Amino acid sequence: MAVGPGQSAIKTEWVLALDADFTVSEELKDRIAQGINAIAADVSGIYVRHLYHFGGNLIRFGGTKQYWLRLIRIGRAHPDLSELVDFRFVGDGKMLRWKQAVVEYNRHDDDISTWISKQDKFSLRLAIEEELRRRGTRNWSVKADFFGHTDERIAWLRNKWLYLPLYLRPVIY
Repeated sequence: MAVGPGQSAIKTEWVLALDADFTVSEELKDRIAQGINAIAADVSGIYVRHLYHFGGNLIRFGGTKQYWLRLIRIGRAHPDLSELVDFRFVGDGKMLRWKQAVVEYNRHDDDISTWISKQDKFSLRLAIEEELRRRGTRNWSVKADFFGHTDERIAWLRNKWLYLPLYLRPVIY
């Protein structure tokens, strides 16, 4: 089979999409090994827990997005190009959510000045993205829906956040 531009020669039904600084928990490895073949054909992706390792420990509380679409069925998901900060996939169908986790640990973040510099870059990108959304020149690639899957709920909440008075945001946060 010839592989053209933008295509891959992946021969499996599912892909676990990871960044270089991610590790897969033993629980998630076991869940995949035991349950991936039993998933209904109408499911296009699986959200898994996303944990952060920082300062020598797992972050136990906080964060706005605790589940990420990481297990995707080939041909049933595509990259989300609507955000300037995070890279993520958007599924084209029914989604599942598993409590098992991937853990993100970037050793460079152990140097607090590196971490602060990275946060500065992210906050600038997020501010630009927010202004583009407010002006209507950048749209979500998912339907904003409070009762939808994780990405749809985040889009709905961020849409509401855009129009809150600026002085009220820190109090709510």
